[in-house]
Amino acid sequence: MRVLERSSANDDLGAGLRVRKKLYLTCVCVCVCVCVSLQLIVSLVLGFMLVWDAPVISRGLGSLRSSRLSPVYNEVAPVLSVFGKLFGKALEAQVCDTHTHTHTHTYTHTHTRR
Repeated sequence: MRVLERSSANDDLGAGLRVRKKLYLTCVCVCVCVCVSLQLIVSLVLGFMLVWDAPVISRGLGSLRSSRLSPVYNEVAPVLSVFGKLFGKALEAQVCDTHTHTHTHTYTHTHTRR
């Protein structure tokens, strides 16, 4: 009789651990989804703010040419321009690579024989 009671207690303990593990994994998944969603929203908002304010920002930076900071502007502006163009090309290449990888991955999984 005691053997049956012990195995029943062990089964209850194992079930409790499985439930806790599933609950923990669910909480982790929810936290990750919330964090990714918030980061996406913040990046979109900041990106839209930069795009909407681009004319004002460019006028403000252009006004530095005739200010007391013109020597600094003349030194830094060409370098930042080249950096911006290279950074844009790097992002463009990364998007193209991701797009290609996604389509290749989908193609190989949908066209493989089993």
